[in-house]
Amino acid sequence: MKMFIKKKHLPIAFPIAIMLAIGAITIFVGNIRLSNTLKERPTNIIVANTSTTKTNIYWKNTEATFSRLFYKKKESSAPYINVKGTSIYKDIKNNEYIYEVSINNLEPETEYTFYIQTPKKAWDDSSVFKTKKVTETISLPKTKNGTSEEGMFLLVQNPEESIMLYTQQYGDWALSLEGSDYTITEYGQYIPSMILTDRLKSSILKLRSPVYAESGANCKTNINRKDDQYDPKPAGVHDILVRLIGGCKGHHATECYDDVYCQSVEKGVNPALPITLWVHESAGSMYAKYGNVEDFGIHGGGVPARDFTRQLEHLLDVQMDEGYISGYCTDKGLTAEERWATKYAKGYCNDSNIVAGQQYISEIRKYYSWLKGSSFPSWPWRVSPNSNACDRSKEVTNQIYRDCEGNPIGTNPEPPKPEVYCWQINPDTNTCEKTKKKYKDCTGENLYISEEKCKEKIIDTTEICCLKDKQLSIVQSHSCTGSIMDDIPLDSCEIVPFEYHLTKGVNFVKAYEVFDNNLEGVNSAHGLIEYFQNKVITIASFNDGSWDQIVEYKDNKIYGTDFELKAGEIYLMISLEEASLSSFGYTLNQKEIDLAKIVGWNLIPTSILQAKAQKTHEIFENSLLDSIKQVAIWNKSFGMFEYTVKDKDNNILGKDMLITEQDSIFINVIN
Repeated sequence: MKMFIKKKHLPIAFPIAIMLAIGAITIFVGNIRLSNTLKERPTNIIVANTSTTKTNIYWKNTEATFSRLFYKKKESSAPYINVKGTSIYKDIKNNEYIYEVSINNLEPETEYTFYIQTPKKAWDDSSVFKTKKVTETISLPKTKNGTSEEGMFLLVQNPEESIMLYTQQYGDWALSLEGSDYTITEYGQYIPSMILTDRLKSSILKLRSPVYAESGANCKTNINRKDDQYDPKPAGVHDILVRLIGGCKGHHATECYDDVYCQSVEKGVNPALPITLWVHESAGSMYAKYGNVEDFGIHGGGVPARDFTRQLEHLLDVQMDEGYISGYCTDKGLTAEERWATKYAKGYCNDSNIVAGQQYISEIRKYYSWLKGSSFPSWPWRVSPNSNACDRSKEVTNQIYRDCEGNPIGTNPEPPKPEVYCWQINPDTNTCEKTKKKYKDCTGENLYISEEKCKEKIIDTTEICCLKDKQLSIVQSHSCTGSIMDDIPLDSCEIVPFEYHLTKGVNFVKAYEVFDNNLEGVNSAHGLIEYFQNKVITIASFNDGSWDQIVEYKDNKIYGTDFELKAGEIYLMISLEEASLSSFGYTLNQKEIDLAKIVGWNLIPTSILQAKAQKTHEIFENSLLDSIKQVAIWNKSFGMFEYTVKDKDNNILGKDMLITEQDSIFINVIN
């Protein structure tokens, strides 16, 4: 009888099952990787604010991802260029992240292509933009204005161009735009997190109920600040703290601002960053509202919270040292500011920390623009150390605590009686230093009764611009007992009386830095309109062929983001009637301009050309000015621009106009 044996199929089925499982796992892992990659994908890419030589590019994604933008000429075989400097903002309306990149030094009427690189992929969607051509004529701004929520990114588009606006804390905007056929789209909303902590429910600082009879910030107070050349100023700090930090007024700006400013200058640090960090990290030591607040964001390292003095000293000695970012995160295509922010905010250099650092420095820039109305200074944040910037002879340690109503609790001690110290020359630094011992009579060898007497013995004939008691003077460096003004050339080192005299209609005015504390507000566009009691209806600046900053008064309201009026620069001011302002200040008497670095129409002071030409025809006869092809001057009598042109055959056409009777002239540069 034949035996039938049942066959076992397991040895074959098992490998098949294993293969199917591996395939399923591979597909599953692949889907996860694809999903993670797609999370990085840039969306809603916008090219905006394009001029003849620059543009801004914006995009979004749902997760903060380390991203870099690369660009090149469309038809060029040259390698792509990595754009350094990416700003990242959290869109609080759509729970997305907004990226902003600025590309400069482009060529007019040229097509460029770009792509965005994320950790997992280069997103090449054949993205292209084209710069504007250099126009033959210029015109006054065709102003449009409107109102939105604060902190909005608004995309304004017409058939010819796209403009991205950021409304900051005002919500009201103004710009120059041709025609009425335009649309406005809300691209996103960003409000610096610590400015509106309550509204955003920020977790950076935990709110606490006011506790009375606590000690206040242990800063040094009762300091006489003789130097006020650096920003942001006390008024701006007080304004932002009172108006924008959740209603609580328990900050210590009144007591501690001078200590932040003075310690920074004394150690050669630009006060811009320490002051802005102080506002950002602790709302000006807002002890009445926040718990274990770190005054300057110094966390760990044995530096306690709610210890103003140790927090500031550590910031200035460590994070503000020029070697702080030496060798740090150098292979990621970052700016120095981004490297600093990544190390300061997060520590280790990796992709996720870099994104956090970029977000952090973006927020600091916005804070500073709200405090000051101008661009944040670049790394390194250093200035000339100045031990004479402040008089500390009557300083005391602050003992005042402020509650959320701003009421001071406690009193500060009486200032100490001034002690007399001798001064001596440090041979290593060739500077004067106080001796450690106190003397009633400094008669010993190399001892001097005052710093001034000591400095007289230092032989240094270098001439510098010195600010003392709100006066500018040219002195030898050893004789400056005030502040050395590195950014003011010697031929501009003088406080002079000046007048803004505006006639009805269009005016082009050279700006002065006003040194009168009672008129400090007129150093900004909003402040000047308010001073003139709204007789002035438009203030605008002209750069790179367009009106790039505009403030307009209309319907009893000021539209447009406030901006600083920089000494020596020319601004358009349109007035409804004759108006004037007289004060004291300084301006920069510019003598030279690098024509190789500009292209298209630019508004410049006539002082730049007066040494080379007295009339417009002479400009075109000077070989040093060969790249200037057109000039234009506003004829107030006729309400129009008049042109002088050099054509392609080198013929000079147009009226020969005198350029010495006005402060401004438009030049069209074609390199």
